Amino acid sequence: GWVSFWQRIRRIGLVVGLITLVGVPAFLILGRWLVTLLFEHGAYTRDDGDLTYTLAVAFAWGLPLHALTEVVTRGFLALRDTRTPLLTNVTQLLIRGTVMWLLVDRWGLTVIPWSLTITAVGECVILWLLLRQRTRSAARRTV
Repeated sequence: GWVSFWQRIRRIGLVVGLITLVGVPAFLILGRWLVTLLFEHGAYTRDDGDLTYTLAVAFAWGLPLHALTEVVTRGFLALRDTRTPLLTNVTQLLIRGTVMWLLVDRWGLTVIPWSLTITAVGECVILWLLLRQRTRSAARRTV
């Protein structure tokens, strides 16, 4: 029933939270060392490594949000609603593209991962709120 559905959602949130609490700090601590180990050879300089690490940190913050968005999207698919995730995804793609286009000259390449992360926050929150509303409405109708 709906209770077990929300219990599963809470477990998924716990897992994503743990990944965020452990994974992101681990990357922040070990990431620069990994970039040096994996990439800084030959023509790839220390400055290139610094830029790679800076971009990877921004991407790292967005990964849990992208994962959670995928999980919430599955909730809509379970409700046989493919339109809502499509519309939110297209909207966030348009916003992301616009932000990149407007700010790439000012922020450089860092605008790319940060715009991905920021739009992932918006999409995830909107999808979660809509899914919560729809499942609560459906639960009330079945009672």
